[in-house]
Amino acid sequence: MADDGRDVTVLSHPYMVKWFSPTLLVNAAIRAMVSPVFGTFADARAAQANVDGFDAKALEQVAVRYDLTRVQPYLAEPARLIDESGAVWLDYIADTGDGFDSSYAMASLVAAKSLTVMRPGSKVRHELPAGQIVIFGGDQVYPYPSREEYRARFVTPFEMAFSDLSRPRLSFVIPGNHDWYDGLNSFDYLFCQARYGQKAGRSIGALVFPQHRSYFALRLPYNWWFWGVDIQFSDYLDAGQVQYFEAVARQMADRGADGLEHKVVLAVAVPGWQYEEALARASNSNIRAISEIAERAGAKVCAVISGDAHHYSRYFSRTLGLNLITAGGGGAFLHPTHQLYDDITYRWQGADHTFDLYCRPAADQRKRAFERAVYPSKATSFWLTWGNLLFPLWNYWFAVGLGTFYWLMTWMYSQTPIERTSCMIDNRVERRPLVENILVYDTQTCGLLGSTWGAWISDLIGVTLQAGIYQFLLGIFGLGMWFLLVRYADARRRWKRLVIGTLHFLTHVSAMISLYILVNHYGYWTHFGEWTKSIFGPVLGQQVEILRTAAYMAQMIFFGGVIAGFVWGLYLFICCAVFKRHWNDAFSALRNPDYKNFLRMKFERGRLTIYPIGLWRTPTRIEWRKGRGEDKGKLVPLIPLSPDLIDGPIVIEAATVAKRDMSRG
Repeated sequence: MADDGRDVTVLSHPYMVKWFSPTLLVNAAIRAMVSPVFGTFADARAAQANVDGFDAKALEQVAVRYDLTRVQPYLAEPARLIDESGAVWLDYIADTGDGFDSSYAMASLVAAKSLTVMRPGSKVRHELPAGQIVIFGGDQVYPYPSREEYRARFVTPFEMAFSDLSRPRLSFVIPGNHDWYDGLNSFDYLFCQARYGQKAGRSIGALVFPQHRSYFALRLPYNWWFWGVDIQFSDYLDAGQVQYFEAVARQMADRGADGLEHKVVLAVAVPGWQYEEALARASNSNIRAISEIAERAGAKVCAVISGDAHHYSRYFSRTLGLNLITAGGGGAFLHPTHQLYDDITYRWQGADHTFDLYCRPAADQRKRAFERAVYPSKATSFWLTWGNLLFPLWNYWFAVGLGTFYWLMTWMYSQTPIERTSCMIDNRVERRPLVENILVYDTQTCGLLGSTWGAWISDLIGVTLQAGIYQFLLGIFGLGMWFLLVRYADARRRWKRLVIGTLHFLTHVSAMISLYILVNHYGYWTHFGEWTKSIFGPVLGQQVEILRTAAYMAQMIFFGGVIAGFVWGLYLFICCAVFKRHWNDAFSALRNPDYKNFLRMKFERGRLTIYPIGLWRTPTRIEWRKGRGEDKGKLVPLIPLSPDLIDGPIVIEAATVAKRDMSRG
């Protein structure tokens, strides 16, 4: 242990995932291809359901498994859920297991006995006790769900933060797409051990996981319900899950002694309402399918919450009284918010409704009455996008990989013979000189034609096209690069994808050729070639030209990597900042650990109050020190964490939420 109190082992914890690491990209590509096979032919949800069976008696018992108003093996005293004010508190946190610093900072906030938060610009303080229940909303680990990654990126930070075993917290987990990449194998091992006969399930520190399946329905006091749905890769809802929630819905026929109506908070892994592709259509249909099960039973769906997008946003329908909340800030890299529409049309209860992002009352009433309910703000999100211009700095090895490709392409390019009318090289006429002879060496009548820039560029384009035609391998590599960049382009229409990908391709080709000419005319060998020959010439003799080749290769790979990385970053910046596309890639490249968030919920008789809590800055690796006293066994930041209330409080009166008219279907 260092004398200043810092934990010297903190450096061994994982940093933010380097999403543009070449090895990770290969691994991710393989897993992305294989994982749908698990979902299609080895759906873990079917095995989970088969353990309980499908007869009516078994489903009835399964439906009340998490009735927290009854005595349960993992809940000795149900009344303890209700505090002195008569409220039940629940925490929701999603997208957790990325870098240690951000994940542990958020785990520390959730684990704290209480938090004091206030809206920036407001003087109203809110004292919020910790939730007795903790819900993890999906993607508990990145980049893929091996047991080693779960241990390093999820178990360790949460075990350390929840080290006070005298305050056990019931915990339930929804799997996201990253949890599904191994067919839910590691997820099942870590969170669903209660299915194998353990009464209380597995514990991670003070977190107790009594879960049997990858989905659940919690019954809370006052006829509040929290439903966690597993939509896999948004493909479909399995029959076992549908039967489970239908069995749960049948329990809603009994309103209990209070006679209160049943109210549901629905949690899913993907916020389909803010996505545009097929994923959105599939996830939205799954959300509606589950919500209709509750509504047919006479319950009200009062809010839908999700993670997956690593920011906070809230859309609200004034006609329905329904909130669609995205809160994926549990520790994963930040996602932008400036690409979100100010209003969307979303289908609910059989009709299209308008949901508005302008639904947050201003902290300062002298300003406009409402603000966008996003965190970070759209302006902050836009300015953060400029970080992509430093893409080679954040993603060095990916840039080196691009530089290696530049070297291979320009080497093949330079060694391609092309048709010329005449060319004098070493006192002999060559009708098919190499591109290298034309662009590099001082030869008679062999240079590019024309004295103007336009003619010079036109002739250079002709030489390049000939090289692509006459050099088969160069042509294949070039077409392959063009095809991949067109496929990579983020656009809804094919012609837009073709235009964007082609422009990206032409920018890289221009950078390659320009860099090739510059390196050969102004690079190392131009300035230090004679000096290098004088030193190594006596030893290598005629083989000294090998050093020229090596110098060229090094310059193209490393300096070329910087140029290629800048081109890639510029592409992401323009697409994300201007056209609001490629927002996931642009911000995964930045690996921003700040602007985290989670939800703290207060359930009362006819009211749900949601407190979105944000942490604008995560402590860096060197800012953690070993805790003392009651914090012994933990790490604490040198500067205390300062969470804010980033929206609301969001007060949902159950009476104001629209109920489905079942007579209209």
